[in-house]
Amino acid sequence: MTTKNKPLLFLLLIPALMIGVVLMVAIFRREDSTAPLTAERFRQEWDTLQGNRYTIRAQIDRQIGSSAEVGRILAVRMLDSTGRLPVLVPADKQQNFEAGQRYEFHVVVRGDILLVENADKF
Repeated sequence: MTTKNKPLLFLLLIPALMIGVVLMVAIFRREDSTAPLTAERFRQEWDTLQGNRYTIRAQIDRQIGSSAEVGRILAVRMLDSTGRLPVLVPADKQQNFEAGQRYEFHVVVRGDILLVENADKF
């Protein structure tokens, strides 16, 4: 190979490598919420779901506990599965929650509880 062809080879090789890296990232990228979160699945697999984000539709059953520093723990009934789940609404969320209200919760699994990032009433 002559020295004149080497720069051309590098110019073609660099974009090809970049395309390969982008494809690998797209293929191996971790997707949250690949399967719906049900109360049963949460109870059985909570340790493997750590850090995953989900959107759940649920009805407020009752408030389990409250702390001015931490927030409120609510028991919610899933609308698409049986059973109740605990959700932690951080203290900085200033929404009022009452039994019977329905919400779409955007949650992340933290330990054995679902941490509410956002809640939209419907």
